[in-house]
Amino acid sequence: MAPLTWFVTGCTSGFGKHICTELASRGDYVIATARNIERISSHIRQHQNIRCLQLDVNVSKDEIANIVQKAIDFFGQIDVLVNNAGYPLVGPFEDIDERLVHEYMTTAFFGPLNLVNAILPHFRSRRSGTLLYNSSMYSYVPGAPLATYYASAKHALAGFARTLDLEVSQFGIKTLIIDSGYFRSKFLQRVNLDELRQTEIEDYRDWLDTTVTAVTPLVGNEPGDLDKIAKVTVDLVKGEGVAKGRQVPLRVPLGPDAYQLIKQEVDLMQSTLTEWETTINSTAFIA
Repeated sequence: MAPLTWFVTGCTSGFGKHICTELASRGDYVIATARNIERISSHIRQHQNIRCLQLDVNVSKDEIANIVQKAIDFFGQIDVLVNNAGYPLVGPFEDIDERLVHEYMTTAFFGPLNLVNAILPHFRSRRSGTLLYNSSMYSYVPGAPLATYYASAKHALAGFARTLDLEVSQFGIKTLIIDSGYFRSKFLQRVNLDELRQTEIEDYRDWLDTTVTAVTPLVGNEPGDLDKIAKVTVDLVKGEGVAKGRQVPLRVPLGPDAYQLIKQEVDLMQSTLTEWETTINSTAFIA
């Protein structure tokens, strides 16, 4: 397959950093973006196939459109948009300040929508392109305790991506949602677990202490390998490696914990449909 050009958000660490490295090793071209490009690893910034652009997905729709056009000008085209930028907003739902919620939803939901909106004319004109979303298993199953807003944003973005696909697939534009589990990155390390134990709502205190204690051993021991998810993701887009000769579905869970939790959710829904089939169908209008 000929080299592709990828526009990737959130490239300072985690999935974004690892997919940039994987892409460069395979001869593809990358526009690597971050709020602060100085925090992007030097081996990425200095690679001949990679150009770095400053991008805060919280800026206006017009500013994002200008940045996307600048990215197109680097290599003449973009083949894949990778919506990856994000951070954890966690805590009891009742404790989180509304200002933080709006800022978070802009980063995790409205920012990606603006990026998609900016790149769609380019994809339509070429009758090709891939919209890739690095999502989460929590876009498919109920989120973990304390992750109400995180899971809400992931559910919203997955719903958007699946529905938009019904509109844009006619132009040769593909959609891929990666429902990832926990991967060994700095994502959970960015959460102040001791701070999470603090709440002014007495009803939550014992539960918070128990929940944080249960989550703590996961930090630094996440089951997923970032090098492996980066490689598989690129395979899925390019139809190489594990995806060679196979029809790639619109959404793919990656990670052993994602497989387990999503399978449980699917089995539960199948059980519900079976047990309640008569009741579900009893609400039909009968002429």
